[in-house]
Amino acid sequence: MKIRGILWIAALFAFLVGQTAFPADLDNNGIEDSYEQALAEKFCPSLQLHSGDQGVSPEPVEIMDINSMNLWVRVFNELGQYVYEKQVHDNFDPPISYYYPWLETGNYSYIDGDVYVYTGRPPGLAYARYYLAFHYEWAGQVNNSAGWYNAYADEATNNYYHDTIYAHLFMDEQTDKYVIQYWFFYPFNDYINNHEGDWEHINVVVTDQNPENAQIEKVVYYFHHFYRPISPYWYVVDGTHPVVFVGGHGYVEHIGGVMVSTEAILIAVIG
Repeated sequence: MKIRGILWIAALFAFLVGQTAFPADLDNNGIEDSYEQALAEKFCPSLQLHSGDQGVSPEPVEIMDINSMNLWVRVFNELGQYVYEKQVHDNFDPPISYYYPWLETGNYSYIDGDVYVYTGRPPGLAYARYYLAFHYEWAGQVNNSAGWYNAYADEATNNYYHDTIYAHLFMDEQTDKYVIQYWFFYPFNDYINNHEGDWEHINVVVTDQNPENAQIEKVVYYFHHFYRPISPYWYVVDGTHPVVFVGGHGYVEHIGGVMVSTEAILIAVIG
């Protein structure tokens, strides 16, 4: 009887534990899901425009309109020598998608900075082993500031995108600190390493995951190839919004950020 009683009590305890309502953290980032949007909005940075820029704003990634028509590939021979650039759907034999079927499904999230091996006949070339580097041509085959600004103006006329800041929240496993990363995406950078597609970000370290209690502990500004933590002398507006002073031409001259607008900003929480 004693053993049965102990087993029954243990089973009841297990049942009660199983029924306990724990705060939801479905993305497993160490922060309650119900807190994330309010936390991201409370500390969303205030970006100060550079007077010399032409109003290029942080945009949603959808502005790039990624599809097979603006997906290009640089072809290199086995010696690593550049040969030419072609669109991925040009007459490769076999098609590039034979080796990389995710191109057929439009799952371009696989594409990164790696070089891919291809064995076959690129258009006008002999059958051999080649190396491919994928990239997008958002503005067409235009690789200069004037072309990029024109493409951006066309986008503003034909597709109105809300200025967007992406927020990535997590608890730092090494410090047990709550961190909000604010990411800004720009369709191009025309100052250093001229290129299409550019990300900048800052980290805001806060004292609590509950937005009602959270205060700024530290702000970390990230530049090209280095970063600068600011504590306790960060500059905020409205009490909780760190200021990001914008550098010109897609580069950070002062503290964080690049070419932004003073219009309303949409915060997209990505976990």
